[in-house]
Amino acid sequence: MEALRRLANTASAELSPFELDGTNEHYYRATIRQGSVELEVYVYADSAGYFKNGRWVPFEKYDYATSGELVRALVSSIEKAFRTAGT
Repeated sequence: MEALRRLANTASAELSPFELDGTNEHYYRATIRQGSVELEVYVYADSAGYFKNGRWVPFEKYDYATSGELVRALVSSIEKAFRTAGT
């Protein structure tokens, strides 16, 4: 979550406070917004992802050697979503 806070600061994006949610499986949820792009971000114990235009973009632990790689991939994908908003 700290990586997303840093991204929001460097990308001049707005990041809502993370809220703990979920009944059976707990996760953190926040919205990150830059210009016309608004993403609903979810962070679980072993995965993360976001909704963009109603489409789920997943990042699961099985696809990455470390949790650090997963976080870097998530942040990189969000940066790309911000850059390609007008295309």
